[in-house]
Amino acid sequence: MSFDKKTLNNFRNDLKEALAPLEDKYGIVTTQGNITYSEFQFGVKLTCTMEKEQFEKDCRLYGFEPTDYMREFTHDGKVFRLVGFKYKSPKNNCKIQNVKTGAIFSCPDSMVKRCF
Repeated sequence: MSFDKKTLNNFRNDLKEALAPLEDKYGIVTTQGNITYSEFQFGVKLTCTMEKEQFEKDCRLYGFEPTDYMREFTHDGKVFRLVGFKYKSPKNNCKIQNVKTGAIFSCPDSMVKRCF
C-alpha cells in the first residue's frame, strides 16, 4: 500500500472520529495539522489543548455560562461547538470547532449567542 491524498483525507476523518471520545473524556480539543507524506510514510501534527478551566474562568466576560463549553449549535447547516475564546481579538473573539472536520474557526460572540 502507498499513501495518496484521498487515502490520507479518509485517515484524517477516521482519526477525528476516533479521538472524539477522548476529547469528551478528558475535556480537551484536538486539532490536526497538515499531513506530510511520501510513498511509504506520513506524519501529522496533533495538538491537544485543555481549555475547559480557562473557559469556565472567563466565560462570563463574554456573556456565556460555564455550561456553554463544548455546547453544540448549527450555523449554515453545519454543526459547531464552542471551545474557547481568542483573548486578543475584540471582534472575532469566540473559537468554535466544526464537529465533523475538527477545524477550528473564530467568530463573533454575537453569532454564537444567536445560534444558541
